[in-house]
Amino acid sequence: MDLSTNQPSLDPTDSLLGFSLPKRLLIDKIALVLFLSVCIGGFCLNVYSLLKSPKLLLDWYVFFTAVAFYLVALILYYVARLYDRLSLVGLFFIFSISLRVLIILGSPFTNRFVDLSMDQDMGQLLANGINPYDFNDNVALREQFRTDERAYTPFTASEQQMWNYHAGSQLPLVELMMGWAESLSAGPYSYRLIFAWFDSLLCVYVLLTLLYLWQPTSKNLKISRYVSSPILLYALGISVMAPIFLRSGTLVGSFKGSMTLFTLAAIFFSYSKDRFKQIYLSAFFLGFATSFMAISVLAVPLILWNIYQPQRSLIANVPILISYAAIALVSCLFWFLPFYDTLLPMIQNRVQAGVTVPIHGSMWRFLFTLTPEYWKTIQIIFSAAFVFINIIGFIRKRLSIEAITASAFIFFLHVVTTDGSMDRINISLMLSILLWGIFHRSVYNTLTLLYIFGGALIVALSLGVGLLEKSLKTELIEYSFFDSIFNTTFFLIYTFLITRLSFSQQAIS
Repeated sequence: MDLSTNQPSLDPTDSLLGFSLPKRLLIDKIALVLFLSVCIGGFCLNVYSLLKSPKLLLDWYVFFTAVAFYLVALILYYVARLYDRLSLVGLFFIFSISLRVLIILGSPFTNRFVDLSMDQDMGQLLANGINPYDFNDNVALREQFRTDERAYTPFTASEQQMWNYHAGSQLPLVELMMGWAESLSAGPYSYRLIFAWFDSLLCVYVLLTLLYLWQPTSKNLKISRYVSSPILLYALGISVMAPIFLRSGTLVGSFKGSMTLFTLAAIFFSYSKDRFKQIYLSAFFLGFATSFMAISVLAVPLILWNIYQPQRSLIANVPILISYAAIALVSCLFWFLPFYDTLLPMIQNRVQAGVTVPIHGSMWRFLFTLTPEYWKTIQIIFSAAFVFINIIGFIRKRLSIEAITASAFIFFLHVVTTDGSMDRINISLMLSILLWGIFHRSVYNTLTLLYIFGGALIVALSLGVGLLEKSLKTELIEYSFFDSIFNTTFFLIYTFLITRLSFSQQAIS
């Protein structure tokens, strides 16, 4: 699929989302000024922070991280505007960031939530030049961070070993990102606003994916005077106004949307026929995403499928693939360098913890409660059946490479890992919907509606229970209970859809 020639089916001069072309152009200029102002202002703050620091190795790495994130944001926004033939990028970004800032300002009570507190623990370590993976590095300051009022949470403050584990439990680029947030401002709002900034960029790339890669839902169908195409309604529902994404990303601050953005960017650019975007930009963002969360490597087969050209000889293809791999590796491994000798134990601990007891939004938590002796056996059976269905569907040419990639994300984040909260599982929810939209219209219609309306229901239930608990001053039920119900339902419907396709008589086009 050639992104350079694929055109959105909508007329740029139409009133899209209730905004005429002149209004959209004005909003686009305002968004650009805002974007540049924030990046330049943030860079100046980081320079000031570096000048005050003792300039240890980690101080320089935090500064390089800040510069990298500013450049990444600018590149993503600049390239998005190049694609923006409808002048919608600025509108989507402004709408998204405004909504998220309002939620952040209106929810100071979530500043003490455990995940955000752990993010601040990471940030404090990095901002003070402490290796988060070496538990013997500055023991006294670690003790102070565990017990002081800032980012205090009983879960991690119970003992130093627990605090150390969670403060050093992410891959290097995540830890460095928290150091960057801490160097901007010592408080929860710098973290939440950074997350919201990149979540808003993700909304932009969801829009571009729908406009340039998805099969059109229905050309020239006018739903109302405000919405000129279902594709725009889907883009809003999957990203800007997605209930799950707003709650488990902004209301409850999370960096997982940033990882989704970098992975989606790598996939999106791999479809381009422009060599710079397909090879250099895609490879850079794949490496960047992998240093953020290793789960992004699941996109590698799809990306290589897009890059490899059968009409070229093997001799012509190999140098291109080697170049891609080299750029991705450098983009990834650069962030590992300061921690190369202390990182392995963290990875081993995280892998072991992630596949043991089902908690949070795991779809296995109910089965674990009902049959703690046999749930693991049932999980293995389900896993084998899921993999078998996908292999059969691909061999029979009923499932595309995009569908297999979507299933890979679902498999690892829904089936294999058992400790995922909704912000992490949302990575697979969003990416699977976006990937299915490229070739399978019936599937993406079902999954999108389930994600939007089912997500709205479970978010409403979890917030309602939370308000009731606050008024009664007692804990009734963990809000992730509803997440588990949703994730179980999503997986079962997803499995039904791919099973029906895999054993259908008609091959995909």
